[in-house]
Amino acid sequence: MIDPVIGCLCTGVVATAPLFFGLRLAREYRLIRDLPQSHAGGVFIGLVEVTGRVECARPVTSFLAENGCVWYRYTVEERWTRTETVVVHDKRGSHTETRTTHGWDTVDSGGNECCFDLVDDTGQVQVDPAGARVDAVQDFNQECGRGDALYYGKGPSTSVRGSDGIRRYRESVLPLGLNVFVIGQARERADVAGAEIARDPHAVLFVISAAGEKSVERGFFWWALCLQILGLALSALAPWALYAQVTDAQSTVEVAFTGGAAYAVAWLVGEAWLIQFGLIELRNRVRQGWANIDVQLKRRYDLITRILPVVQAYCAHEAGAQAAIAHLRGQLLATAPGRPGPDPAGVTSQIVMLAEKYPNLQAQAQFQELHKSLVDCENRISLARGYFNDIATNWNTRRERVPDCLIAMVLGMKAQALMTALGNEQQPVTVTLAPKPDYQW
Repeated sequence: MIDPVIGCLCTGVVATAPLFFGLRLAREYRLIRDLPQSHAGGVFIGLVEVTGRVECARPVTSFLAENGCVWYRYTVEERWTRTETVVVHDKRGSHTETRTTHGWDTVDSGGNECCFDLVDDTGQVQVDPAGARVDAVQDFNQECGRGDALYYGKGPSTSVRGSDGIRRYRESVLPLGLNVFVIGQARERADVAGAEIARDPHAVLFVISAAGEKSVERGFFWWALCLQILGLALSALAPWALYAQVTDAQSTVEVAFTGGAAYAVAWLVGEAWLIQFGLIELRNRVRQGWANIDVQLKRRYDLITRILPVVQAYCAHEAGAQAAIAHLRGQLLATAPGRPGPDPAGVTSQIVMLAEKYPNLQAQAQFQELHKSLVDCENRISLARGYFNDIATNWNTRRERVPDCLIAMVLGMKAQALMTALGNEQQPVTVTLAPKPDYQW
């Protein structure tokens, strides 16, 4: 007979494992549900969700289908049949039996990936898929025998023991042009100024899915629910299995009820901790969303105050250049060749000198650069404001949901007002170009 204390401890450990992993998956499910999607052109630093189209200038080629893609994994399996003689102990005593078994062994596998751009109507963001949980699409699934060119062409030359001469080739890819959902940690790129979504050991999630956000969310929800139900069943049925044969029925029911009650208490404690932790994370993301707005406003303020004097300087010197050319042209037209007047040769020397001083008239390009910078700044500010309002709305909704509202009230967490602009730097910057010619004629 198993000692009751040891039995309860063992069943408690067995039931706690699915509870722990179930609560962890529940946390990830709530994280996906509470985090609003960002636009590719408005990805900032931190945990983000983005949906867009896969594009890559230098894709990799998949091993089996040989198609261009940004991520692929393949497996080659070989079927076998084995006949073995085993010793069986039963009521008739010990004797030998011949058994035939079938199965598949993986004889080759591999894959590759490369960084790609996730593109939507607002811009693009780079994604490094290394280390991500990838839900890809299948582009190759074929069985063949030894007579097929694929058998040895894409598989090893050796065979497994008891091989039937049949192999199965499977491959999953992220092809170009596919719409995917990505949730992961965004960081600054090392090569250019911009954001990159990549693996972070401290990040909770890094998922790339071709099935979309809702499918990923449902997957986490059902796995979390199944694990928690499994933990409850183990906490109630394991004590019953241990003591049903050695105690009376009433004691067995009491033991099972006690195990279930203990599991329920542990689940409530874990759920309360999960809600509290989720609320704190969401509140911090609301604050980060507000800080992102300030960062973009500061970026606009600094950028315009530095670009504007440069553009004004170009306008000033080009206005003088245009005036000088107009004056020289007028001088040339006023004195026709062979008639009395200023010497045309003197005009040529002035034009050559002016060309050497200002070899390129670039005001148009500078204006275009200023316009592009202004539009980019305003778009990023607009995306940051929209993201803040989205996550603040999620925060307010979460606070009003039962039982989250009870924990939020105990912790003194207040609702977040949606964005209002305050301060001089948050006002639109007025751009006035009033160049003054450098030349007096």
